[in-house]
Amino acid sequence: ETNSEDGAWRDAGLDRLRTTPQAVDVGEEDGAVVVTVRSTVAAPGVKGSSFAQTLRYTVTGNGELRVDHRARAEGAARSVPYLPRIGLTLQLPQQYDQFSWYGRGPEENYDDREDGAPTGVYHTGVDEQFSGYLRPQDYGNHEEVRWAALSDGRDGVLVSGDGENFSAGVTPYEDIDRAAYPFALRR
Repeated sequence: ETNSEDGAWRDAGLDRLRTTPQAVDVGEEDGAVVVTVRSTVAAPGVKGSSFAQTLRYTVTGNGELRVDHRARAEGAARSVPYLPRIGLTLQLPQQYDQFSWYGRGPEENYDDREDGAPTGVYHTGVDEQFSGYLRPQDYGNHEEVRWAALSDGRDGVLVSGDGENFSAGVTPYEDIDRAAYPFALRR
């Protein structure tokens, strides 16, 4: 069963978006390589509802990668009562199973419960972020994250931001949305 907000974003196709690249530009700025990808994000079969998306990747000589993401709702997507999530999902090697972050914790927290989660540096396993709710739903979010690292204890990836939401999980979002019971989730 879905609520009326879920119905509106499902009707707009937001649960099955696909990205179609429109243009790719490569250039150099201040000694860094800049790749800009413009694309349209829309659901197959849904007319007049989409997002114009721009991803800008800046790679510096010291290996730093900066990703800037902008999305603009167009057509019917503008009238959806709320957008459940706009962001990026990255799939990293499975061996990056250790999760550290500076932000709210140590338990998962969301905007409505962040005050009960102190800001600090926390360390845990990625699989420990899983919450087996009776009805599968989003889990493992942390508010006001300044940096987060995923590693295998030796190598890994570090991301930084301006106090954004961050979660590390072993279950793809589309699986969470489609599963009726926790045992149906791939882990």
